[in-house]
Amino acid sequence: MERQILIEKSFDKDVETAVYEREGRSILSFWGIKDNNLTSYSIMEGTSIVFRFCFRELYEDLYGPNEKMQLQTIIIPSSVREIRNADLPHSVYNVVNYSSFFEIENKTLFSYNKRELIRCYDFFNDKEYKIPDSVECIRRDAFNGCGFYKIIIGPSVREMGENPFMNMEHLLGPTIVESRSDYFFTDGNGGIYSNKKELIAFVGEGEEYLVLDGTTAIQDYAFSGTSVRKIWLPSSIKGFNIDKYFPINNLLFIIPIDLKFDYSSYSLNIMDEITYRNKFKPKKYPGNY
Repeated sequence: MERQILIEKSFDKDVETAVYEREGRSILSFWGIKDNNLTSYSIMEGTSIVFRFCFRELYEDLYGPNEKMQLQTIIIPSSVREIRNADLPHSVYNVVNYSSFFEIENKTLFSYNKRELIRCYDFFNDKEYKIPDSVECIRRDAFNGCGFYKIIIGPSVREMGENPFMNMEHLLGPTIVESRSDYFFTDGNGGIYSNKKELIAFVGEGEEYLVLDGTTAIQDYAFSGTSVRKIWLPSSIKGFNIDKYFPINNLLFIIPIDLKFDYSSYSLNIMDEITYRNKFKPKKYPGNY
């Protein structure tokens, strides 16, 4: 099927405003806004898929959200039936939706049946946010940059994307996350875990964090937007791939002392990852710092 890239430019100047892709005769996809200075943007009618709302460098960079983005209002036309990435910039405070595939309530974008929480853009609310009982899935970036004092995960939630709670911080300290779902639990120190023994996210404070014993995996972006620089790993860990797109500077993984000379429980790729992250090349795999 033929694909064609369409570049939209502003009328008054030769500046690229957005990028679309035409696939065949019928499918039009939106690839994101490119102009940092737009305050309002209406996605073209006829668009079926929104791959992202703006290009990554306009949404975030190595150090967190892009504070220069000017976009305040975005309009979703009736033709949109799928949103792939929920990367609404932190400058947005108004989303106008004409699509029957989505619903907006309390400055939160949901799927039409409210089973999927796509993106909350109530960035300046410092109160409590209770995820509706109907929600079964929380998308990656769902609460990125929000400043809620507390978030309550509803009882129906059984799936989360890669760290929905990145870059969250209340004015008085880290956001408190409470889980009422049987599929997720918190450790009281900022760690959010799944019942599959996977660390989903860290929303606590401090430069060190002790991963719970029994944890077998750490999800991508689990420590994004936090001050953690030293992570103590349990002997149960089997895999992790921390922040592969935006690596955290000076991040140090500490392997348990009981594995000082025995690395048999760790796969080679994990050891290579630890070595790479710390730019440390010992004669043997790192096991003691």
